[in-house]
Amino acid sequence: MLRALRIILVYIILAVEGRSGETPNRPSLFSKVYVVFAEEHSLEFVSGFGHCFICLAPEGATTAADLLLAPSLNFGVDTSPLGNGIFIGRYTIQPTFELVRKNTFFQQRRLIFFELNLSTDKIAELHDSLAGRIKGNYEYDFYRRNCGYYLADWLYGGVGSSENDLPGAATYLTPRSAVNKIIKKFGVSGGWVINSPGLLAEERLAALPPSERQWLKPLHSDLESIQLCQDMQLKLLYLQMLESHANPKTYPEINAEHLRLISTEPGKSVQQNLTRLETVGFKDPSTLWPNNNEGPSFACRLVANLRSNSCGIGLSWESGLRDFHTDPKPSSLLRQVHFLSIESDIFSDQIKTTCKLFEIDTIRDVNDLFGVGSSGASVLFEERINSLGARGVCAKAWSGLGVNIDGLGWTCIRLHLIADEIGKGGRFRAVPEIFFYSHTRYPFSLCLSAHSKNEFGYKAQMACPLGVDSSQNFVIGVERAPSGDSRAEVGYSKRY
Repeated sequence: MLRALRIILVYIILAVEGRSGETPNRPSLFSKVYVVFAEEHSLEFVSGFGHCFICLAPEGATTAADLLLAPSLNFGVDTSPLGNGIFIGRYTIQPTFELVRKNTFFQQRRLIFFELNLSTDKIAELHDSLAGRIKGNYEYDFYRRNCGYYLADWLYGGVGSSENDLPGAATYLTPRSAVNKIIKKFGVSGGWVINSPGLLAEERLAALPPSERQWLKPLHSDLESIQLCQDMQLKLLYLQMLESHANPKTYPEINAEHLRLISTEPGKSVQQNLTRLETVGFKDPSTLWPNNNEGPSFACRLVANLRSNSCGIGLSWESGLRDFHTDPKPSSLLRQVHFLSIESDIFSDQIKTTCKLFEIDTIRDVNDLFGVGSSGASVLFEERINSLGARGVCAKAWSGLGVNIDGLGWTCIRLHLIADEIGKGGRFRAVPEIFFYSHTRYPFSLCLSAHSKNEFGYKAQMACPLGVDSSQNFVIGVERAPSGDSRAEVGYSKRY
């Protein structure tokens, strides 16, 4: 069963790696090495963990355009009929402009190129080892042995290298955490940010008055709507976004309109400015790479059963990955990801335990430029009844609509489909819920669910950061199950 779940999860999130290319030979000599991170993609669950690759640039590469012409080292699986399936990955050499186009133009991601501080001897060593890497097939595992692992392993010098500090016994290694390890290990002398048309359009909309913003947002959906847009910058960006998913029949008309606009003086001037915004250089990576607090967590709390007036101690540990308030926080969505966690309430006469195999919740603003629905899923064992009334072995999924209200916070109406008490006859229920989240200095969340027989459940939590980031928090919470069981907690949590 665990292997079946693993296969399902890998297929769901496989796009984080992408299909590998088919250029078998190592590149010519290179003098600069950039590790490149494609940020997490908010529109699709499958791309929610980011991706990374390595750009191998010649000595004369001094601009972002020079990097586009250089080769890149990518790692991924090939799920086509000619590939080796989802458990075998390969290193491949691909043109950098192909990877940039795929991630920015088609998937609306932002790319960050970090130039690593490597010695001449280290670069020569990497070049010599590349041919052997490209010839081999490697065991692929989304959770640990993924693109981030194998690219870092090549940079470190292999598993036998004394410099290799990749977590051998850890349960996972995300592409973001792998890039974090790489840039901390070797240092960064600067780099480039390549923005997507969609992200630039979002920034442009955010700078406009609310009334104008609401009118302009929906105009990106088709060519006729775009032609109604009077803002030249948004019009050009919307055309690029429309080109990215146009079919062969409509593309020529869209492209012709794009060319017509940039041939005018106003359009030419705005396009030149957009070109400058699309590629931005940096020297200090800390300005765009915040403290990475994704990772395992530990918590210790005082808990109280409000129904029996008993008190106890709560302990929890999870292998990862993030809460809604964990840094880095995407601006366009709320996301929490929990893998392999155990939480126990220890009282004098009983112990109540919750075990989660995984829990992933993504809330998107339906009014956003990329406005789509919100969704989530989890598999867990619940010894105590939670606010949704779930108990025993439980699998649930939900779908809903979320909105981010300026100055207030996030609100989401969602419908949970819950199968619980699996193995004991089982139950299947649909539970409506209202979720609210305030992303202030002290993040606060509230869930309110409705059940049969006029029962209801709720769960409220507040996190008070203990320091400059979100890695350590003083937490307060209260939860009521529809059966009437209630608990309160206060304590300390830390991600490390």
